[in-house]
Amino acid sequence: MQIAVLASGPRVHRGLTLLQFALSAAIIATLGGVFLGVVLYYEELGEKTEVELTILNIRSGLRYQIAERMFSGRMHELEALSSVNPVQWLQRPPADYEGERYDTDAGAIDKGRWYFDIDRKELRYRPRLRSHLSPERDPLRWRVVPIYGPGNPRTVESLALIGVEPYRWF
Repeated sequence: MQIAVLASGPRVHRGLTLLQFALSAAIIATLGGVFLGVVLYYEELGEKTEVELTILNIRSGLRYQIAERMFSGRMHELEALSSVNPVQWLQRPPADYEGERYDTDAGAIDKGRWYFDIDRKELRYRPRLRSHLSPERDPLRWRVVPIYGPGNPRTVESLALIGVEPYRWF
C-alpha cells in the first residue's frame, strides 16, 4: 500500500506586499521631488541667462547707434536716443516681446515677457521664475541715460543702458 505524501514547502508570493509598495512609492516620490527641484533651478537659470543676453544685445545695438552718429558727425542727436525704445536697435525683438505699453495697461503683461513702458521710457521684463532673485523685483527695469561730457555738462558724450533698480539673480 502506498501513502500519498503532500509536499509542504514555503509559500510563493506573487506581487508586492503593501510595505514594499509603500516604500517603492516613497522612493519614487522623493526622487521625483529632487528632479523637479533641479529642473526648476536650471529653468530659472536659463531665464536669467536669456534676459542677460537680451540686455547685452541691446547694449551692442546702442553702441552701434552711438558709433553711427559719431562717424557721420551727428553727435547732437544722441540725447534724443535716450527716449527711444531700445528694442528697435535689435535685428529682431525677443520672441517674448509684447511691444510698447503705457504704464496703465502694463498689468496685463504676462510673466516671462518684455515690454517698453512709454510713460517712463523704460524697458521692462516680468520674471517668470524668481526663487533666486533678490530683492524680488517685478518687473526688472532698464533705461537709456545720457552721459554728459566733463568739460561741458550740457553736451551728451555717450549713452548707457542701466538697470533702474539693482537686483541679484543667483
